[in-house]
Amino acid sequence: MRKEDFEKVESVWANNEDSVYQNKISHHRKIWGGWDNWGQHNLSEIKRCFSFLNRELASMSIVEWGVGGGANMGALSFCSQNYIGIDISPSSLVASTEIAKEYVVPFTPVLIGANPEEDLLSYFDSADLFVSTAVFQHFPSKEYTFEVLKIVYNLLKTGGVGLIQIRYDNRDGSKKSRTIEGIEEYQEKYMTATSFTLEKFWEELKRVSLQPLYISNIVKQNQYANFIFTKGEFQDE
Repeated sequence: MRKEDFEKVESVWANNEDSVYQNKISHHRKIWGGWDNWGQHNLSEIKRCFSFLNRELASMSIVEWGVGGGANMGALSFCSQNYIGIDISPSSLVASTEIAKEYVVPFTPVLIGANPEEDLLSYFDSADLFVSTAVFQHFPSKEYTFEVLKIVYNLLKTGGVGLIQIRYDNRDGSKKSRTIEGIEEYQEKYMTATSFTLEKFWEELKRVSLQPLYISNIVKQNQYANFIFTKGEFQDE
């Protein structure tokens, strides 16, 4: 991403003049009332995934893109051998570090910039589980999303599992379904910046050699959906 484009994204999530609002939309526990429910909800999705795969949700290496206030990390603390939390917001990494201390999770905070691949090279092939919830809809473009998916492939170990939540395009022409036309719209429309049809995101996963398994938790009101996938062919154990 160009530096000047990244600065527009930063202005919402890292350098927002309203720091309280910034931390609220990043799901910091102290100011966001849904923290506990959000982590437990996503944990239930991950448990369902591991049950589908006939795997035990045991001690493992976890990478989360958009760790925010650490709700998912808190919920997954019981099975976190180590937890790598990626974010563009220093304040979110501070908040999630506090959660890691409270839940006794070995935690590595990673601040990314305009070129996340460079920032994450040392973590390639490290994740048994990749998680990203309430993040992909805030990406500034479909092209950037595709670049992130290529990084996700590299972050996962062979056989690793992933859960990504997107805001899906239901083709109704609504605000929630439209992807922004350019970065100049981002600061106004960051909440619904990027969406994909369910079929298209399934194909995007396959384009980067990830294996989609199923789509779950399709919420029509907010147009959310979870994609479950693996790196490598799924084999029923």
